[in-house]
Amino acid sequence: MKYLFIDNGVRSVMEMKRHIVSYVEQELFRNEKPPDKTHRRYYPTSMDIRNVMNKIKSTNQAPTDQDDLHNLCDEIKKTNPDHTVIFRPSTLGGDKFLFVYQTPWQRRLLSLYGNEMCLMDATYRTCRYALPLFFLCVRTNVSYCVVASFIPQQEDTASIAEAIEVIKQHNPQWNPRHMMVDFSIAEITALEQSFPDCKVFICDFHREKAWKEWLSKHEHGFQDLYKRDHALKLLRTIAKSSTVEEYTDSVAVLKNDDIWGESAHLQAYFTKTWQPHANVCKQV
Repeated sequence: MKYLFIDNGVRSVMEMKRHIVSYVEQELFRNEKPPDKTHRRYYPTSMDIRNVMNKIKSTNQAPTDQDDLHNLCDEIKKTNPDHTVIFRPSTLGGDKFLFVYQTPWQRRLLSLYGNEMCLMDATYRTCRYALPLFFLCVRTNVSYCVVASFIPQQEDTASIAEAIEVIKQHNPQWNPRHMMVDFSIAEITALEQSFPDCKVFICDFHREKAWKEWLSKHEHGFQDLYKRDHALKLLRTIAKSSTVEEYTDSVAVLKNDDIWGESAHLQAYFTKTWQPHANVCKQV
């Protein structure tokens, strides 16, 4: 199963079960009567297969894959010496995985369009490992383009800041005035450390998504659709504030509303999670 999972990229439980049945009947017991289907040693249940696959995923250190990536990076450096290719494998000694890639074309676009506004977006579940893949993007005269990409081992402030510093070293003229990110404290803090004069914004889409997801969770007490919509409307009014005075007035309206007094969860969520970062929660 480990061979199928790692080397052949089998990710579906049903597909893995099909491979196991084929192996048992076509290889182990070729020209023989196969064991009974209830024999879990040869015919594991879907739960058995899922548990084994999860164990392999969580414990696999993938030295082979890291070696393959190292070889690929060396090949790219030889054939494209002007490409930025940074690779540091994860080791038992404590080194954390880091991969950074940028082409000369991407460097040019970053130089042309990256000093006004850049976007940093993280994607997940793009490969077999639980590693975040970050894209640095700019808006060109045609469309949005990726101008650098990096994969840290962890999505924490130190790992993100290190990757940004690597990109800065290869793009010395890059000093954006504005950055747009998801609602991630790690991303915001890393950017503010790397670019002290840069204004970091949370994009409207991710702010709205975060609020809707929080309000829809049963434990937060907003099962009533009217109550949920009303809370969302109050929060949106705050987000749309264009001046400090409007923001202060909108916050006052929220806190004077009955829904505020009735929900300790909302009070804690807004006060601890969003209010400290009001300066980055802008509609852009």
